[in-house]
Amino acid sequence: MTSPKELLAELLSWSDARSLSADFLARAERLFEERGDTARAQWMRSERQGYGSRIEPATLANVLGTDPVSEIVRAVLRARLEHGRVMIAGVARQWPHFFVESVDDLRRLEEQVERGSAPTIEIEIDVPDDAAVPRVLSFPRTVFGHVIDRIALEIGDVLRSLGGSA
Repeated sequence: MTSPKELLAELLSWSDARSLSADFLARAERLFEERGDTARAQWMRSERQGYGSRIEPATLANVLGTDPVSEIVRAVLRARLEHGRVMIAGVARQWPHFFVESVDDLRRLEEQVERGSAPTIEIEIDVPDDAAVPRVLSFPRTVFGHVIDRIALEIGDVLRSLGGSA
């Protein structure tokens, strides 16, 4: 069995956007569990499985089992919150959207979009009928790749910070 120190070294050698996958996240989750860091383990589990369709940034701390102002919550928001474009009364506006998909699903979406040629994509948002939010947001076609890159950066930062304390 791999020791936590060996597992950390292995994860650090792989921590970039290309290596970010369900397998990588499961290994990172195991590392955090072995270190007794349940909030970061839950973070890795959520990245691997997705966050669920009804999560909002305000409820993220509950999902992760941490304080609403924790560094983990801030890292997830930095990585997954994007501003899409919406037309309201004929005027283009920015609207925040939290991407809930698993990393592997984001990667599949990125690959699908890359096969197309449109400079932007429209994403239909699953919201209740009575919600006062847009149903469709427009994003640059690179949005999924950008989200994956930022997730990898945030996780890489945490792993590197553990490197000195392993």
